Amino acid sequence: MLGIQLYLTGIALQGLGIIYTLLVLIQATYRNVFNRDIQHNSILYALLSSLTLILLRTTYRLIELSAFFTGSMRFLAHSEVYFNALECAPVLLALGVWLGPASFGDGGCGYHGLGSGGEREGHTRLAV
Repeated sequence: MLGIQLYLTGIALQGLGIIYTLLVLIQATYRNVFNRDIQHNSILYALLSSLTLILLRTTYRLIELSAFFTGSMRFLAHSEVYFNALECAPVLLALGVWLGPASFGDGGCGYHGLGSGGEREGHTRLAV
């Protein structure tokens, strides 16, 4: 029983950390919109969307595991449909935000200098 309580506490702290990070990112995005700093908008939107999806997953895990203490919503712990929709799908979509072809507007990993375009000054392409 102590293990589940520690796990729930860890998930709750993780959720609070994600909420704090989302608030900071929303503030940064708001500033970028008014300063018209388009260069960093794509990475902020990618962070916002992936962290929102991870927060959805964390909230599901918190509710699912707390059902053992409250007795309500036990169907979440015993349904594969809810598990796949609220555990697996958000993680895969959050990963897809970063691996998708239009992640940074110029084809995948272009922000890191590993895209298909030419080399920037001081950066070399990695041979794959």
